[in-house]
Amino acid sequence: MVQSLKSKKHTSKLHAGRNKGHIPIGSLSSSSDTPYQNHSWKSMYHLPPTGEITLEQFEEYSFQRLKLLKMIDTWKARNISGKALQDNIIEESNKIFDLRIAQDLDHCEPDWISHHILRLAFAKNEQLKQWFLTTECALFESRLMYDSSQDSYIDILQRNGIIAERVSVEEKRKLESPLSKMFTKYYFHLQYQQKENTENDGPILVTHKSHSNMERFNVEDTLVFKVDFVSVLQLVGNRSVYIQNGKAYLFLHDLTSLIKQHYRANLAVALAKIQSLYPEYLKEEEKDRLLPFLRDVIPAASEGKSLFSNTTSFMSTGEVKPEQIDALSKQSFPLCMRVLYKELKEKHHLKHYGRMQFGLFLKGIGLKLEDALQFWKDHFTADNTMTSDSFDKQYAYNIRHNYGKEGKKTNYSPYGCTKIINNPEYVCPFKVFKPEELRNEIRSYGGGSSFDEKEVQEVVDLAKDHHYQLACRRFFELSHGIQKKANNMQLIDKEDDGVPFSHPNSYFSKSVKWLREKNSAHSAQPAAASSSSDQEPATATDLNETNSMQDE
Repeated sequence: MVQSLKSKKHTSKLHAGRNKGHIPIGSLSSSSDTPYQNHSWKSMYHLPPTGEITLEQFEEYSFQRLKLLKMIDTWKARNISGKALQDNIIEESNKIFDLRIAQDLDHCEPDWISHHILRLAFAKNEQLKQWFLTTECALFESRLMYDSSQDSYIDILQRNGIIAERVSVEEKRKLESPLSKMFTKYYFHLQYQQKENTENDGPILVTHKSHSNMERFNVEDTLVFKVDFVSVLQLVGNRSVYIQNGKAYLFLHDLTSLIKQHYRANLAVALAKIQSLYPEYLKEEEKDRLLPFLRDVIPAASEGKSLFSNTTSFMSTGEVKPEQIDALSKQSFPLCMRVLYKELKEKHHLKHYGRMQFGLFLKGIGLKLEDALQFWKDHFTADNTMTSDSFDKQYAYNIRHNYGKEGKKTNYSPYGCTKIINNPEYVCPFKVFKPEELRNEIRSYGGGSSFDEKEVQEVVDLAKDHHYQLACRRFFELSHGIQKKANNMQLIDKEDDGVPFSHPNSYFSKSVKWLREKNSAHSAQPAAASSSSDQEPATATDLNETNSMQDE
């Protein structure tokens, strides 16, 4: 199924061995025997890609789709639903795939290619697979509802071999009474839109263009289809269809549930097949090249890294001095790092994993090696339970090792949220703290700033629902005084895409930049403010003039 995908230029250092420029996935270019319509989302991504693509395209397509899926997950977690969710998804999808009009999606190969790349990447374990299945179904459903014309629905049925027999006028006459009753109920729901429930694949009832002017069942004009009732069990369970002799009778909009159920079932089967055959699913000669990419694409994307970059984007180009850390912790540290720093100050010690997590974070924000050695020594010897010599013998080597100066001389990067959340030895307060403990920690952030209790509870509730990164994002908005918009996400700045932070250092960088720009906006020196706007994302060296803001 997976064909060889050759790189036109550029090779990745991730893939050793011969033919390094070859990356296998499937088709990226149309062939004479593969019509365009089979490459459309309306064909439910049935055919795998075959062709060639550059490594840059391979990375870009997969990361862009993953970004879209993460945004969908974020919107749903924020209880954005119905038409608002549909509009958000369609708008962002068009942006990501650079579509002038929505209809261009029918022939959008990056959409088709990226779906298959992520299929392979997410089929490896059950948790990833279920997340991918849920978010992809939400994406498919929004597109389906956006293009909900009769012609579009029938086109999708035909492309995918979904059997839905159109009921004749004669049969409709025989069943006019029960169908008329069902239609009255159906039309009522069309006029009074019901809340969407994509998690359990429940029906989504919205006003349909084709029926907007119809108020009663018409034997001649009202479209009715019949299918095996097992094809629409969710509608049967909701008593939304009329059943006779094992057949369920559907109106045009009911086809949404039929198509959705077919897509979900087929995608689930495809993912299960990939998982069961992994890595036998791949051609033998492609394993050495493809498996490393698929193994790395998810954690790399989750932590905001480029697979083809030698350095992490979270290493600051600025410099932080030890004496600045306390003020920075009150203003710009994510909650996980503030908790670790508070423990270090109180106990004058951190266990190994805490030192790794916090130490690499400090390295990432710009704390140089010599300053790091002094910072840790000052804290570990502050209560006189450890001498300077003892510290040097027990801990200095590990600090130098983290900076790539000892052992294999690996230049370690700060840990991202995925690594922290999935490792019980590391600290994510939104995951490990009990609700009341988390609530108190939030209240104490920023030197006792007064937060709205409803907003604090919102953060706690997100954490209770296992939306840890979204809770962190919401906490950022709360602690920085960024007001939440109704039924939507408040963007922090013009570069913000609304997706939760995936890295503590990203949180820090965004906070410092936001505080710098806020301070510049209130400054009496507009020239200085304008000159700073084109600089690199701020680090602690930009915060000297904003430190006084911590007590505002």
